[in-house]
Amino acid sequence: MLSNTMKALPVSLLRRKSARGFTLIELLVVIAIIAILAGMLLPALAKAKKTAQGGVCINNQKQWGLAAQLYASENDEKLPYAWGTGALPNTAQPYYNATSGGSLLSPFLAVPASVPAIVAGANPLGTGGNSNYDCPAQDHTNPRYIPTVVFTAGKVSYVANQRYRLNPYLGGQGLGWSPPGNSFPGIKLTAVGRPADKVFAFDTASMTTANAGCMVHYAYCLTPGNFGVTGSSYTGGPGGDPTDPMNYSVGGYAMPNIGIPHGKRTGIVFMDGSVQLVPPTSPITFGGILANGSNPINDASWILN
Repeated sequence: MLSNTMKALPVSLLRRKSARGFTLIELLVVIAIIAILAGMLLPALAKAKKTAQGGVCINNQKQWGLAAQLYASENDEKLPYAWGTGALPNTAQPYYNATSGGSLLSPFLAVPASVPAIVAGANPLGTGGNSNYDCPAQDHTNPRYIPTVVFTAGKVSYVANQRYRLNPYLGGQGLGWSPPGNSFPGIKLTAVGRPADKVFAFDTASMTTANAGCMVHYAYCLTPGNFGVTGSSYTGGPGGDPTDPMNYSVGGYAMPNIGIPHGKRTGIVFMDGSVQLVPPTSPITFGGILANGSNPINDASWILN
């Protein structure tokens, strides 16, 4: 009998121990372990999200490269102009930034939803949704800077707040400043020298600092080698950050309208349809400004001859 009682004693004690639950120290240890694991996991999840967003953006830009080929095939091998009036009622808001030449590619792209209501003089209130005009890695906190269709004429949907821009050296049609002048030069795709090295389209900047406004507002765009024609200069000095709109004397609108949303890299569509993520140290983006301070000179990848 004594032997059986001694054998039963540890089981009884174990049951009493289980009944009392976890101690506070044990709970704190478990919570700490969970917090450590979460801290290790969240950066990996954020990185995975950024990678996924970059994949969506690159796919969009590949569609732009394909659309350029299709557009040229239907227009005597001519490429679209960088911006212009087209069939828009006028160039004021909400139509102003729909003048980007990317609208001419709309018959070959997935377009966003139309704006619910046109308000004269106001930037359109976008409704969101997927399209080939949006970069998910860019800022979307302001609904008035979400890509949206503001006007349709025939097969063309005019999209405001596009998150990509065409190379400004493609020229303009009756609106704004452009490096080769305001008339549409009708550049032919077959006339572009070294198409694998020449920019067709790129991520635009989407900044909301006091000095920049929101860059997707602007219909036109500037390159590393010609932002000085606006009267602006780079004030960041050697080793400064040329991607910061506060480092330009006139204001953010007069800096190169080039975004770096993908881990500080820019999605660039080249004239041969290829897409690359280019760092800000490249002369295609901000490298020339880094090297030359207030005298940027390198537009070799932008000039199309």
